[in-house]
Amino acid sequence: MYASGVYLMTIGILLFALFIFSFFIPGKASGPQSALMVKIEVLLFALWPLITGIGLCIRKNWARISVIVMSVLALVIGIFSVLGFSLFHPAKPYPPGFFIWTISLFFLFFIVIPVLFMVFFSRKSLNEIFEQGEQGIKRPFGITFVAYYQFLGGFCIFMIFSPTFKMPVGPWVLEGTVLSIYWAIISFLSIYIGAGLLRLSKSAWWAGILLHSFNLILGIVNILMVSESTLSMISNQYQYKSAFSFSITQFRIFGAIGLLIPTVILFYLISKKGHFISFSNEPSEH
Repeated sequence: MYASGVYLMTIGILLFALFIFSFFIPGKASGPQSALMVKIEVLLFALWPLITGIGLCIRKNWARISVIVMSVLALVIGIFSVLGFSLFHPAKPYPPGFFIWTISLFFLFFIVIPVLFMVFFSRKSLNEIFEQGEQGIKRPFGITFVAYYQFLGGFCIFMIFSPTFKMPVGPWVLEGTVLSIYWAIISFLSIYIGAGLLRLSKSAWWAGILLHSFNLILGIVNILMVSESTLSMISNQYQYKSAFSFSITQFRIFGAIGLLIPTVILFYLISKKGHFISFSNEPSEH
C-alpha cells in the first residue's frame, strides 16, 4: 500500500517536473493560448497521482477509490494506444525497435500496473482497512466508483476541450460555438451527476441514465452513419493528418469498443435503482 503511494507520488513529481520544464520550451505556431492549455493539463495530471499517492500513504478511502478510477482510465488509454499502434500504419516506417519498445512500455504502465492496482485496491479486506473510522453516507462501491468517474471525466472534458475540435454526429460535423456549448453541457452535467451520486441523489441517478443512454445512442448512430468524407473533414484540422491512415473500419472498431463504457454504466445504474429509491426513505445496508 505504501509502495503504491510512493509510486504514484513519483509519477506526480515527474509530471510536475515536466510542467516546470515546459515553461522553458518556446511555444509553437499553434499560439500561446494552446501552449498554456497544455501546461494546465500537465499540471492537473501531475496533481492527481501526487495527491492520490499522499492519500494512500495516510490510508484515506477517497484515495483508494481515486487510484481505482485512475487505473481504469489508464487501462482504457493503454488498450486504445496498443490497438492504435497495431491498426494505424505510419507513412514513414518506425525507427528500429521503436514499435516493440513503445508497445512494451504502454503494456507495462497502462495495462499491467493498472490491472494490478484495480485487483489490489478492490479487495474487501483492504476496503475495510480504508473505511475504518471513515464517516459519511454508506453506499455500494460501484456507485462511488461511477460518481468519481463522472466527476473526474467532466472536469477533464472541461480542461482539455479546445474550440478548434470537431466531432462527428452521424453524417454531420459539429464545430465552433455549437460544439463548445455541447461540451460545456456534457462537462457540467457529468460533474453534477458525480456529485449527486456521492449523495445518492435520485435526480442525479435520472441524469446519469439520460446521459449514458444519449451516449449509447450517439455511439451507435456514429458507427452506422459516419462516412469516410466525414472523417476526412475532421482529420483536416490536424497538422500531421498525413502521418497515419485512418479508415472507416478502424473508426467503427474503436466506436464499438467505446460503447462498452456507457453500456456497463447504464446497466449498473439501472440495477441500483431500488437502492436510490429506498435511500429516499432510510439508509440501506450493503
